[in-house]
Order: sequence, then C-alpha cells, then structure tokens
Amino acid sequence: IVGHTNGNLGGQTRTGSRDAFIVDASCPVHFDWAVKGGGTGDDRGRGVVYGDGKVFISGTFGGTATFGSTSLTSAGDLDIYFAALNPNSGAYLWAVRVGASGEDQQLSPHPIEYGDGKLFATGQISGNTAFGSTTLTGRGFFVSALNVSDQSFIWAVKIADGGSFGTGVALGDGKLFVVGEFEGTSTCGSATVTSSGSEDVFISALNPTNGACIWSVKGGGSGRDEAYSVVFHGGTVYVTGFIYSTDATFGNTTLAAT
Repeated sequence: IVGHTNGNLGGQTRTGSRDAFIVDASCPVHFDWAVKGGGTGDDRGRGVVYGDGKVFISGTFGGTATFGSTSLTSAGDLDIYFAALNPNSGAYLWAVRVGASGEDQQLSPHPIEYGDGKLFATGQISGNTAFGSTTLTGRGFFVSALNVSDQSFIWAVKIADGGSFGTGVALGDGKLFVVGEFEGTSTCGSATVTSSGSEDVFISALNPTNGACIWSVKGGGSGRDEAYSVVFHGGTVYVTGFIYSTDATFGNTTLAAT
C-alpha cells in the first residue's frame, strides 16, 4: 500500500507538509511493517509494484527528501522519485529522481510497471529533463524505462506537449501500453492524433525495449476527457477514466457525461 500522510506513522514523525508512506500487510489483515519517505516539502506516494524480489514505489517530492540512507534534492518545485525496498523489512535499497525547474508530477494510482529488469513510468515533466543520457525538452507527457540493477535510465520519450499527462502503464503481449490525457496534436511513431476538445483520452502501445511507438488511438469529445488507469488481460487492453464531454466517442460508441 502506498500513499501520503499529513500525520505521524507508526512512531515515525512526519517531517514535511506531507510525507510518502508504504505499508506491508498480510492476509488476514495484519500490518507487517510501515515506513515513510520524504522531507520538509509536499511528498506523496503514487505508484507501487513488485518485481525482481523487490517493492518499487514512485511519487513526487519537493525540497530535500530522505529515503533510507539516500537523500534527494528537487531541481524545482516538485520532482519525481523512484525507490526500491526490501519486501521483508521495508528497508530502502535505493532511490533516484528526475525533474526540471517546475512541477514534475505523477497523479494517478498506477504510474509504474515492472518487467524484464525494467521499471517503466509515466507522468508529466515541467520542462527540459534529463533521463540519464536522454534529455526531453519542454513540458508534457513522458514515458521512461529504468534499469533496476544499476538505476540507469535505458530510454525516455515524450508523447505529447503542454498540459498533456501520462497516467497509467501496463505490460502485455510484448508491448508497453500507456494511457493519459493530451491536448492539441500528438505524434507517436507514424500516428498523429488531434484532440477534439480541451483534453482527450490517449492510448498508445510502445516497444518496451527502446520506447518506439507502435500505435496510438484517442477517444473523447468536446470537453475534458481523461484516461486514468490501464490493465492488459487475455489480448485486451482495458482502460478507465472520466469524461466531461456529452459527445465522448470511443470507436463506434458515444458516451455522454451526466
């Protein structure tokens, strides 16, 4: 379980306006351990996934934040962090950050995924941001892959500009599926899509090895429409989110917000 708290947690004192936390619970319900991470800023836990014998978490932090013996300092108002923990004890193994001079964020409940030694992530960057040797320019919707063995970024791509936001990632059928919201025009590989309203739903399939776009589609209408989470099962990609449009179109189906 990952999230954030504005109080103290299990004898651990909150150090900022909010701190991130992660809790391990057994079934029937029994809390095995709970740890926090953060500092004096607004720190939040957003994503959690298990893989490679570790628990991986992600979220946002401001200022200087401590995760076990690792201290990270944000480049701007908010940065994004990724961390690994021992699933038996909750001890932090490592933590890294990315971000620019503004607010770099993850807002959804499933912004990370693990597979084949990589931690995949999505969210929004506020400006020019270095992911290892790759620098993405401008504000927009990013997707990245982190090598968990040495915490180096393998690749990073930006799918859309401006207020566009990546919200969910999922692996399946040899592809990495990414969802979110975008505004204006977005080019992903050979596919170019244009929003019908202020923001539309974006669904894309990427090559998990190098981040190359395989295909992308959009859905939505004249208002703001956003995908929030994605899962893959049995050859089908399932997406959920919300619509404000009264004419949100997904293929042959049109939905109306009430």
